[in-house]
Amino acid sequence: MRTDALGAVSFKYGTYIHNTDNTAGTATTVGNLEAGSNYNTQTDAITLVVANSKIGNPQAGGRLTRMFVRVPVVAVVPDNANYGNPSTAVGYTLIGNAACQARPSAPSSLTVTSGGKGSVTLNWADNSANEDNFLIERSTSMSGGYIQVATAGANVKSYTDNTVFRKTTYFYRVRAANSGGKSSYSNVASVKTK
Repeated sequence: MRTDALGAVSFKYGTYIHNTDNTAGTATTVGNLEAGSNYNTQTDAITLVVANSKIGNPQAGGRLTRMFVRVPVVAVVPDNANYGNPSTAVGYTLIGNAACQARPSAPSSLTVTSGGKGSVTLNWADNSANEDNFLIERSTSMSGGYIQVATAGANVKSYTDNTVFRKTTYFYRVRAANSGGKSSYSNVASVKTK
């Protein structure tokens, strides 16, 4: 954040390499911040908006341990800004939006049981609190060839597949997904249909 002589604020982002002895470091401006960046004079809140792809894809809920805000003539240095060993007790939480939501944790303990003719039931442990859905994949080979056969909603822990053929061995795997991405896969579970 910078102000001109009249106090107008402009927002830029870049890097600041500080010196270990806390003398003036090197600042490099990379570009302008996005619309919505502002300084609220009523609350003294500074909102910085930058596409996460420009700064290493941070995740919402992540913590910054250092931040440097520069105003010409006077440097406003928030707590923990320029220290070589910043305290983990001081930090800034990234709020973000759906685009920088953390990916969900992978489901686990996948089991598959054969039901009636042409039917199998999958059960898994939901290890995430932020998934939008679960993606269910199936193959006739454990080593590859998986295709997505269904999507189950958030917090769902089971699915019945009625599209299988009789007397065939199938392999299943499941992963969670949200706007931040997809989790790793669960374990692979197999079943031979009746």
